Parts: sequence; structure tokens; C-alpha cells
Amino acid sequence: MLTPLLPVGTSVPRTLHVLDSLKVEHSDLTEDVIYANFGMSRGSLLGGWGIYGEFSFDAAGKLVRREVTEKSLGP
Repeated sequence: MLTPLLPVGTSVPRTLHVLDSLKVEHSDLTEDVIYANFGMSRGSLLGGWGIYGEFSFDAAGKLVRREVTEKSLGP
């Protein structure tokens, strides 16, 4: 879903705009990285799974890497 919206080479402002338009919680650009929290993918009484993104930029402010992972939030 994100690949067509945020191809490699996308600018920082465009990346922030796309994340905002998708109503994704995210950090500001810090040390050439934006961190995003896409929310829960599934859950249970003992915990759940969250979807997180990391968007890395070069010195010119262009996207060079994006990684979205699902992480366990439970015990």
C-alpha cells in the first residue's frame, strides 16, 4: 500500500503529508528518520500486535528506505 504512495526519492514533506492523510501517528524527522505507528493489527486480552514504520532519508531529504513491521506488544 505504501510503495506507490512513498517511492524511494520521496521528500520529507511529502512523506509527512501522506502519513497525515492516512491518519498515521508519526514522529518528526529526527536524525534522518521518521518513525510511524500504524496502529494495532490484531489483539487479545494478553497483548496484541502493532504495525510500525521507519522511513530513512539521505542528507538531501529524500527517502532512501522504508520498513514496515508487525511487532508483538504482549508478554
